[in-house]
Amino acid sequence: MQTARRSASIKVCHQGFAVRLTHVRRLVMERARHVGAHPGDALVQRMTPLLLLLVLVVTAERPATVHAQQTASIAVTLDRDQVTVGDRIMVTVVLRVPDAAQPDLGGLERRFGDLNALVIGLAEERPLSGGMKEIRIQYEVAAFSVGQTAMPGLEVAFTGVDGAVEKVTSAAVPITVVSVLPPGADAADVRDLKPQIDLRYSTGVTTRTILIIALAVFAGTIIAGLVLWSLWRRRGAAAPVPVVVVAADTSPEVVARVELDETAALDLSAPDQVRDFHARLAACIRRYLSERHGFPAFAMTTNELRACMEQHGVSRWQARLTAGLLSECDAVGYARYTPARERAESNLSMAYEIVALTDEQPAAPEPAPEAAAV
Repeated sequence: MQTARRSASIKVCHQGFAVRLTHVRRLVMERARHVGAHPGDALVQRMTPLLLLLVLVVTAERPATVHAQQTASIAVTLDRDQVTVGDRIMVTVVLRVPDAAQPDLGGLERRFGDLNALVIGLAEERPLSGGMKEIRIQYEVAAFSVGQTAMPGLEVAFTGVDGAVEKVTSAAVPITVVSVLPPGADAADVRDLKPQIDLRYSTGVTTRTILIIALAVFAGTIIAGLVLWSLWRRRGAAAPVPVVVVAADTSPEVVARVELDETAALDLSAPDQVRDFHARLAACIRRYLSERHGFPAFAMTTNELRACMEQHGVSRWQARLTAGLLSECDAVGYARYTPARERAESNLSMAYEIVALTDEQPAAPEPAPEAAAV
């Protein structure tokens, strides 16, 4: 096919040379008539070879250019031509076309015949000399039928520089697919599963082992009792030392500050730690307000809690501060908002301030007990 195209190009060049030669002779004759010379004069006969030599020099590079010009081609190679059923085969398609050509490579994997395309690689393009380019695509295919098959010839159409549609076709590549069964084996002869192993049932612990364990426990108990009795006798009748129990401060303010100190020790560099940090802040403030003012802060929304705090005599500034902190914690817990580290530390300072402001206010007075009936 390439030889035929080269011969056609050379023929076109020869035809063009003949046309130019005829045109030059005609111009020489017209020029001779214009100056009054006869076509058979010596001047005309001397000018004609010179003009012919000029035409030869101008057109001498045309055949060389035709021979140097490369033609489009396509080649298909396989990494192996004999496989077993299901083995993967690497197929490489190399297409060489003019640099300005537009090849149509869509659906090329659907033309593989009996071969199933498993992996389709990306097209790799690189420039070549002589105004050509190379497009390389790799595929992974597999055959699932035993016997002789082939990678069929692939035909690719492309649009040339002049807009004409041209086609190139690759040669078919034969492939031998053999079975995974050994020679002479019958594919319909399927062996049954092996029977299960019959193991003797055993509980794992015998009666003798149980008796030994029981005696060991009994002996250990006796030895421990004797040791304790000996220690008690050595101490004698020493007077017991009174133990002074200091009651820990369990006021709501102290408990809240301890919880905030534990929360401040969290690592705020991890996103999950940031969510845990704000969840602890919200739980600590709600628990503190419930114990400090006697209303169920856990069962209220942020807006309800703010209104309830104002009804219980809490200052509006403290109520607004609490609502702002809880709104920030709700955004982190439910809206997946992740504040910056400086923002999180500011929220911690706000929680400390809420506890400090509430601590400065007197607790709500308890109702006076009713007078006992006489």
